[in-house]
Amino acid sequence: MSSETDTPPGGYDLYLDLPEVREMKTQMAGAKLLTTFVARDQKQKTKEIERQLDDLARNVDGFYDLLGSRNWIYSGQYSTQDIETILANARSPEEAEAQLLDLYRLRENLDRWILRLRAFPTAARSIRSRRAQRLAGS
Repeated sequence: MSSETDTPPGGYDLYLDLPEVREMKTQMAGAKLLTTFVARDQKQKTKEIERQLDDLARNVDGFYDLLGSRNWIYSGQYSTQDIETILANARSPEEAEAQLLDLYRLRENLDRWILRLRAFPTAARSIRSRRAQRLAGS
């Protein structure tokens, strides 16, 4: 027996097809309906959250349309503005990939992404060990 959270063969075609995202969209529809009758002061905020979810869906789907065949995986570590810029400016998957790699070369991105790894002590120790080895070799 299949449950709603089972991944279909071949995966999902769109970000909005993911069960978690479909559930969020259902909740947003309920919230919009609710703000029609009560909590009217939350109507604009609800619309803004829905717009942000739709923007994220366009970003994720555009990312995979352009870079999925090159085996890149969309990550929450990316700035949505950076991905929007890449999607707007890249004329080919190769150009998009080069721009994405440029994000990895920015020191502020690396520092932020490495900082997130501190939540995983084994990864943090490994990074410190590699850094020490690199410094000892130079």
